Amino acid sequence: MRKFVIILTIILLSLVACKKEDFLWNLPRVDCNFVYSAWSSCNKDNMQTRTYTSSSSGCTPPSDSIQRNCVILSSVVIGTQIWTTKNLDVETYRNGDVIPQVQDNTAWRNLSTGAWCYYENNTANGSAHGKLYNWYAVNDPRGLAPNGYYIPTDVDWKILTDYLGGESVAGTKMKSNIGWNGSNSSGFAGLPGGCRSYDGDFNFVGASGFWWSSTESQTDIAFSRYLSYSNVNVSRSFDFEQSGFSVRCLRLGDCNFVYSAWTACSNNIQTRTYTSIQSGCTPPADSIQRPCVILSSVVIGTQTWTTKNLDVATYRNGDPIPEEQDASTWANLTTGAWCYFANNTANGTTYGKLYNWYAVNDARGLAPNGYHIPTDEEWTILTDYLGGQLSAPGTKMKSTSGWQNNGNGSNTSGFAGLPGGCRDNPYGGFFLIGNFGYWWSSSEDNTDNALAWLRALYSNNDFIGTGTDYKQKGFSVRCIKD
Repeated sequence: MRKFVIILTIILLSLVACKKEDFLWNLPRVDCNFVYSAWSSCNKDNMQTRTYTSSSSGCTPPSDSIQRNCVILSSVVIGTQIWTTKNLDVETYRNGDVIPQVQDNTAWRNLSTGAWCYYENNTANGSAHGKLYNWYAVNDPRGLAPNGYYIPTDVDWKILTDYLGGESVAGTKMKSNIGWNGSNSSGFAGLPGGCRSYDGDFNFVGASGFWWSSTESQTDIAFSRYLSYSNVNVSRSFDFEQSGFSVRCLRLGDCNFVYSAWTACSNNIQTRTYTSIQSGCTPPADSIQRPCVILSSVVIGTQTWTTKNLDVATYRNGDPIPEEQDASTWANLTTGAWCYFANNTANGTTYGKLYNWYAVNDARGLAPNGYHIPTDEEWTILTDYLGGQLSAPGTKMKSTSGWQNNGNGSNTSGFAGLPGGCRDNPYGGFFLIGNFGYWWSSSEDNTDNALAWLRALYSNNDFIGTGTDYKQKGFSVRCIKD
């Protein structure tokens, strides 16, 4: 009997164990596949630890002892900024993922993701000038700049050149005094590392240095800066994102907020907004407001054009645009400014203000919120809609009054162009009011960075003038609604 009880007990325990095992077997299986995502912030010992994530909830990552020394880049304080003094030379993103090296020209020109190369695929050039990166690497969310640094925006570059006296003189101060003809008084130590064009060819080593900003100009094009052996200035440009340029970094600092724009209109009121590139910074409350700017406009084809010349004295962010009356000072400007024709406010009432192209191109925004300055291409869309040059589009765009020498137009387009004249360079004189009207585009001449594209109307013919002129000149400005 005792043996029977023991045997029965063993059988029952076995059945319970099997049921428990069946229960566990039927639970849904969770795979904790961890993906390394970033490096931690630098600790007091100048070390970082790998961090990682799992897409499955409830997963506890194993302890990780993989560490590395923090990247400390050689840097210099210039004004309120801390710039690195050498071109970037990393081959992994901030999270540790590898950035591909691409040597083949055809493969390079067809890229739409991040890549790097050495100039002429020669590692010796890398030792001197660092790597060349396409803009896709600059813009990759995994982070091209090492922890604690970031790629400068277009505005950051402007802050630098403004501190050094403006683009017209900053080049010499930024160029190294070794390898070419700079003074390097800023400590920036820029070198002529050349570039790789969007089609994969290498150019200009020893003659020019090119650096990306993190700011996109338009689809497939981003802002950059370059220094040239033959010039003392710094040139602001925009280039195809497939191009290979050098990269500098800025070091993250305190929470210094920069007013960046105005909010969209709500009840015809806008509020100032601002940003800090330092993550984790909370901006203070801001109650600065202004009425929305509503400009008179007309629909022409697919575009909505303003019907009067621009007449603002502040940039979109609220900063004042200097009025410059002196002829000599005007002729030598490399920053934004405006004036009335002949410095007469009565002319401003009729024709608006005359702006140099530096005001048109200022990153703070010349056009009010909700508008933009037309590109050269957008001017062409307008004239094509009006029939092109062979159909005398000038007549359709000129106002029905105000033009001398029987030059009035029909204004069938509603554009209402007036002959506001211009302010010339190199002497800063005023010319051609009543006979000519000139309007800037926002497009720079790609072959000569001293020039920008414009359009003109004339009293003595019915065509539209298309061409480029010096950025120091003062022309009228029209806007297109966004």
